[in-house]
Amino acid sequence: MTRAFALLALALAACTDAGTGVGSLTGTYTLRTINGDPVPATLAFTSPSDHVELLEGQIRLASDGTYSDRTRVQETKRGVTTEYLDDTQGRWSVSGTALLLVDDADAANATRGVIGGGRITITGYGGTSAGAEFTR
Repeated sequence: MTRAFALLALALAACTDAGTGVGSLTGTYTLRTINGDPVPATLAFTSPSDHVELLEGQIRLASDGTYSDRTRVQETKRGVTTEYLDDTQGRWSVSGTALLLVDDADAANATRGVIGGGRITITGYGGTSAGAEFTR
C-alpha cells in the first residue's frame, strides 16, 4: 500500500506546473497586469481623447497545441469610446520556458513570452511594447 501512495504522489507531482511537460502548462491564464498596473489598465495612451484600455483577458492553452486569447478592450478615439472583444486563436509551443503563440490568421504575427510557475509573461502584448502578466 505504501508503494501505491508513493506512485500516486509521483503522478500528482508530474501534473503540477513546476514541470516542463506540455500537460503541466495547459489551462486558462487570466490577465492580471499591463506594465505592472492591475487590470483594467491602459495599453496605449496618445491623449485623453485617444487611448486603449484592457478591461480583462484570458489565454487558454489546450493540450492539442491550440490556444485562444480573448481580451475585452475599451478604445477611445477622438473622445468616442467603444468596447469590443478581441479574439485570437492559433497554435502554441514551448521550448524550456520560452512560449510561442502563432496566430492562425497571421502567422507572421507571433507572440513570444515566458511560461512557468503558473504564470505567462509577454513583452510586446497587443502589438505594443507593453508587458502583460497572466496567472492561472
